[in-house]
Amino acid sequence: TLTVTNANGCVNLTTTFVQINPLPVITVNNPTACLNQPINLSANGGIAYSWSGPLGFTSFAQNPNIPSAQLNMTGGYSVVVTSAQGCSAQAVANVSVISLPNPNITSNSPVCMGSTLSFTGSGGVGYSWVGPNGFASNISNPSIAGVQLAANGIYTLVVTAASSCTNVTTASVLINALPQPTLNTNSPVCQFQPINFGGLGGVTYTWSGPGLTGNQQPNPVIASAQMSNNATYTVTVTDANGCVNFTTAPVV
Repeated sequence: TLTVTNANGCVNLTTTFVQINPLPVITVNNPTACLNQPINLSANGGIAYSWSGPLGFTSFAQNPNIPSAQLNMTGGYSVVVTSAQGCSAQAVANVSVISLPNPNITSNSPVCMGSTLSFTGSGGVGYSWVGPNGFASNISNPSIAGVQLAANGIYTLVVTAASSCTNVTTASVLINALPQPTLNTNSPVCQFQPINFGGLGGVTYTWSGPGLTGNQQPNPVIASAQMSNNATYTVTVTDANGCVNFTTAPVV
């Protein structure tokens, strides 16, 4: 109300209505994003929004998206929010960009068929493995006992860090087949005649049987057969990959 008195002492008054509009009440999120994942900002409380942030970021969207987070995008993102009455206020959303874990796989590959294939995973707190022949595991250091040739191939490890960020790595595994040994003899032989043995299928040979145990020749001979040589003989063969197999044959 305004009351006015003029020079003659006359008085009059008038009124006007004043409305004070409140500033917008702003709520923002404080997102955490893994490296290379989207940063999703959000705000509400008005009808118009103006964002600014690190690396010259600007946006007029209410809920802008930054598609691929980088470490230098960490920081405060300011948003100016304008209400329907034209009043403006500002708030800050704090963004954190987290580094990815560094997964690593070690294994005892190459291994021979039938042995144990072992893996060691590192770089995080959670591990998820998949691989050939239906292999899957959620422990850091899995193994496959009695491994077969179907286990050859690429193994994938997804590592999860304490921050819940994940990263992936792969490793190639080789399973070597066992040698296929052959044992030949001139059996049956007469007493006092030579017994001739022949081994095939490897690079080294170890024999066992009466009169031959410990012999490492590929083609050993027992010069004079005795009745005690009636037995089953075994040759153990090792190939160039270090894989071992054996076969047997009777001598009469």
